[in-house]
Amino acid sequence: MEATQSAELIRSQIFYNYCGGIGLLFAGIGGIVAFLQWGNINVDKYKRKNLGEELKARYPPEKNGKSFQLIQSNTQPGKIYLLDTEMNIKHHIASWATFQELGYDFSMVKTIDKKQFDSIETGRIFLTEGAKST
Repeated sequence: MEATQSAELIRSQIFYNYCGGIGLLFAGIGGIVAFLQWGNINVDKYKRKNLGEELKARYPPEKNGKSFQLIQSNTQPGKIYLLDTEMNIKHHIASWATFQELGYDFSMVKTIDKKQFDSIETGRIFLTEGAKST
């Protein structure tokens, strides 16, 4: 009788050890996933900050109408693009916060007709601050 109880106790301990090990494995995987998400968020913040500095240097407000033009289509007012006139590529300014961070105001935006707007190649999306607008 004692041998049977001893064998069941050993089997029970092995089962609990396996369960504990599996639980620790899942906890470790969860920790890695959380760390990777945190890292991606920080990389995104870093990229946005660098993009903001690059855009401020390349497209300062005083060059609007010279090396670039802020434009919007007459069919989609409020969706503002930066047209690099040297490369003839329009870049979507994806948030109002980005627009303001770059030092622009709405009086600088030129409305153009849909045919002209659609004929311009679309480039990158500029997003430095805030959530992307639709």
